[in-house]
Amino acid sequence: MRYLCITIRFFDPYYEGFKDKKFTEVDWPPAPLRCFQALIRGVKDWERAEGTIGVSDTALRWLEALPAPTIIVPLVSVGKAYGTFVPINNVDENGHPIRSSIKIHRPVYLPDDAFIEYIWPLPEGDIPAPLLDMPRHMVNLGRGTVLVTADATVLDEMPKPDKERIVWSPDGDHTDENYIRCQVPIKGTYDDTERHFQRSLEYIQTGVEPVRITTYDSVGYRHHNSRKKLPVNMFEILWEPNTVLKNVTIETAGMMRHTTAQALREQMLDEAWIRKHVLGHFDDPVEAKKQQRLAFLPLPSYQKWSGGSRIGGIKRILVTSFNPDFRPETEWVAECLKNQNLVQENGKIAAQLVSVPDSTPDFVRDRYIGTSTVWETCTAMLLSGHDDPGGCRKALKEGRRVTESSAKMITRINHLVRKGFLQAGFPEALLEGTIVEWQKEGLLPGVPHCRDFTVSRHHTHCPRYHVRVTFPQPVTGPVCVGDGRFYGMGLFLIPAN
Repeated sequence: MRYLCITIRFFDPYYEGFKDKKFTEVDWPPAPLRCFQALIRGVKDWERAEGTIGVSDTALRWLEALPAPTIIVPLVSVGKAYGTFVPINNVDENGHPIRSSIKIHRPVYLPDDAFIEYIWPLPEGDIPAPLLDMPRHMVNLGRGTVLVTADATVLDEMPKPDKERIVWSPDGDHTDENYIRCQVPIKGTYDDTERHFQRSLEYIQTGVEPVRITTYDSVGYRHHNSRKKLPVNMFEILWEPNTVLKNVTIETAGMMRHTTAQALREQMLDEAWIRKHVLGHFDDPVEAKKQQRLAFLPLPSYQKWSGGSRIGGIKRILVTSFNPDFRPETEWVAECLKNQNLVQENGKIAAQLVSVPDSTPDFVRDRYIGTSTVWETCTAMLLSGHDDPGGCRKALKEGRRVTESSAKMITRINHLVRKGFLQAGFPEALLEGTIVEWQKEGLLPGVPHCRDFTVSRHHTHCPRYHVRVTFPQPVTGPVCVGDGRFYGMGLFLIPAN
């Protein structure tokens, strides 16, 4: 398949553009509609200068009818907003400005030699002759001070993503973690833009403001190193007085799993479905890797005060799935769990479940399902593999091959931590720029040492670590990784500071 690629290069290492007139949301990546309008302006200025009015109309109408393009942009940083006061165009009889107006700025800082690519899939047949020359007439993108140069080429294949650039694809939906909506041209956008331009010229004589352009579509985009949002169903646990649990995390998850199975049996659900998707008993390893099963994550409370913060007891539990496509089933199960009781092995009622609406403000919940670049474990992460290659610990104790053994252990543990994130559904491209730190002691006040966590029998052999990760971009929770992720081991939260 062939693709039309318009490449836009910036003269200066910054970009400015907003999605709305209130200047609240930066338009990054620049919407395809903005690119299309910048192309119209450049081409029309050239046509008027050359006296060839209308020569590009057919090509512009052909381009607007193409599907939404893929956008490839460099890694950037968004600066803070600030205002400048500038004189407006109206002046008094003495030539002095009548008043000044504030102009809001929020620059997007670009790397050196930055460029953006808009890539449209091409239909069969020839493309209009002027189309490849038209982008050369573009002069700016975004606000008028953002000067650019552009060109167009035809590609035989889609460029592959790399560490320095982000690919935004027009296949996003509202469940995507890095979901945005971009305005894209559709059939009729060019004619609507021409009408708007003519009305703008008439505004000078009539004073009647032109109607804004309305002929365009709004398309969801996501980039290649994002994951879809996981389903979130939270319950508050109302513990009965005198309830004593020896191993709170694993016992709470176990009671929740048992309660879920019982509630679904009351709904006359197939026992085989319960066995697989609630209890996690898959006969086929390939099917098990799809992670189409429920996860029950007990959430330790997070107490914050002026002197710091501390992890406390478990008062909430999260029902989710690490497969985003399992969302409908997860939400249906959550409905069945409302007002159910948690029952201990001896038959005694330990607690009642109360559903927590998404709209309810909750500081603790936001620590677990919020968005951040930095995440830290509040329960030990169980690694999927041996963390002592070649007896490195024994060699270190004996003082043999110290440098070599230390390097091997560090490399091995880093590999196992990243393996845990991959198994939990994190994209490999996201992990390439992620910083990983690990240790045996708790990272947060109140978090026990790794050895003090009780795990299920089939996970007793797993190495345990507390982990801090710093992602190259914000990640939305919940984040729970490692071999014990289905019952709350390897649970991350956003530190308050």
